[in-house]
Amino acid sequence: MKMKHSASGAILTSLIVVLGTNVMAQTSPKQGKVGMTAEEYEKVVMGLPLFSEVIDTWKRKSLEGNIATQYKPMRVVKTYPPGEQVVFPKKGDLIVYQLTGLSYNNPFNRPKDERITSKSTRIVAIDAKTKKILAWKELPLELKGNPHTTPVTPDGRYIYASGPPLTNFEDVELDESMADNSGCTSPVCSVIPTTLIKIDALTLEAVKVITSPGRLHHGHVFRDKYMVFDTFTRDEDGVDTYILDPETDQVIVGVRTEDLGGSAYTVWSDHDDEYLYQLMEPQGYGNRKVFDGYISAHWIRSNDFTALRPFWIAKIRVSDDLKEMEVVREYPYFGYRANWIEVTQDKKYMFITPSGGNIASKINLKTGQKVWATPVGDGPYGCELNADGTELWVANKGETTDMWGNDITIIDARSGIRKGLINTGFTTDHIILSPDGTEMWTSSNGSGKLYVYDAKTREELAVINMPGFGDPHGLPFVYYDEDDKARVVVDQHGFHNGVNAQNKNPLTY
Repeated sequence: MKMKHSASGAILTSLIVVLGTNVMAQTSPKQGKVGMTAEEYEKVVMGLPLFSEVIDTWKRKSLEGNIATQYKPMRVVKTYPPGEQVVFPKKGDLIVYQLTGLSYNNPFNRPKDERITSKSTRIVAIDAKTKKILAWKELPLELKGNPHTTPVTPDGRYIYASGPPLTNFEDVELDESMADNSGCTSPVCSVIPTTLIKIDALTLEAVKVITSPGRLHHGHVFRDKYMVFDTFTRDEDGVDTYILDPETDQVIVGVRTEDLGGSAYTVWSDHDDEYLYQLMEPQGYGNRKVFDGYISAHWIRSNDFTALRPFWIAKIRVSDDLKEMEVVREYPYFGYRANWIEVTQDKKYMFITPSGGNIASKINLKTGQKVWATPVGDGPYGCELNADGTELWVANKGETTDMWGNDITIIDARSGIRKGLINTGFTTDHIILSPDGTEMWTSSNGSGKLYVYDAKTREELAVINMPGFGDPHGLPFVYYDEDDKARVVVDQHGFHNGVNAQNKNPLTY
């Protein structure tokens, strides 16, 4: 296919779309090893299509039909006696829960009194009104994990955390595929099989440890009854994305990367949880279990690759009875290695953050075409719409660029024009609109703090230091109503349980 001739088109396509030859099938990052002359390689690059053509000629990656996969029963590995209650919610209280980890061990020249002192995962409860910490606990060393989310059950009663390898509790015979993580030294590459920890939200102590299909990455409430989890890396017989029943701690159904036709990354929902939107990455740049997308995006930034194969999003219909999961559409997108998906209330558009290209992008869900793509800061990660949907806030984490981002870009959601920039903490990844729609809460991994901003004036309202300055992720809000009944009203997916500040139904508190 010949490229349409324009200066901007030539520049964009040489950076965005991939070669249909064996050049990008190589696992080596170095283009000099692909066995092509400079002239041959130049012809391939100059023949790249416009991205609109990639969308028009896209060939489905996933299997047709129902790809729902069952998973073996999860079992309890260890239980713990009831702890002492330390969180005492009252009617009308709104509590933000926060897990903190140890991923960012003083890399940013922090002041001595802000260096990490945590030894294990910590659970923090915060009063959302006063911005004050109510209580916190640290898990025993045997439960030390690497949390990248804070998923709270729909009834606000329990928190799940990524646990240590099963080998901490049992003698497990590992086959070669389980033990091989291709030299990855990150904590997320711990030997599998791994575990989940279930934590009481009032005692902030572990209730039990259970087996898991893989190492938990992100999680959120689904259909106000279940949880959706995705994984960094999975057990050989596990599932990459799955729906969990928190009443039984069992996987109801899941999907596997091989049925989706690529490497599964994070998963998101639309606002009525009819569809899952699964971020997908082309395979072959690294080990199947460990960061195909992250590795390739890092290579493109270090100029080891001229272009990558397209990344895409799989739109998965989930049946009412949770027995069927079917990919109904795939969206190849402009840019590399998106981290977050924000679907508009009317389901006409979605916003994504391709960190490999330092852009935020708006996609038309009917046509699949890009509405706009706007340059943002270094390595964008989380994004969030304000209450009336006019602004998109993008957290520039530094993803795929050594995690040194420290600002937030604010964009006009309709036009894609940048409207402002806020300096914030290092490695800010998650950004969440409060239940009343007036505040943006952000989690700074590198600084070990939460930053809260006025969603209208952009004024910094509070900086909340995490006890021990571990890295925070997640930001779920749990509300206690007039019947003294708890419910999750916001988490990293969006709004739940009858509250929706983006659809004229904010929570007043």
